[in-house]
Amino acid sequence: MALHTIDSAELEKMLEKASCRGAEMALANVGLTDDQAIHDIRDLRDLLDTFKDIKRSIIKSAASLITAAVLGLIAASVWFHK
Repeated sequence: MALHTIDSAELEKMLEKASCRGAEMALANVGLTDDQAIHDIRDLRDLLDTFKDIKRSIIKSAASLITAAVLGLIAASVWFHK
């Protein structure tokens, strides 16, 4: 039984071809093979960016509300202890 050796260039070419096929299969599995796929990806990125902005805004608002509530409680306790 003879062993077949592969040089690095041939191996790299085979790996590149296999990775391209794998990427194409992965995109096909999620339905991103048509001409609108690039727009779908951009829409998803925009949606994620918007979600991150909203989440950041909610966290800032909650922090502001908690800070105002704590300061209000401190002010009320100082006022009633006079």
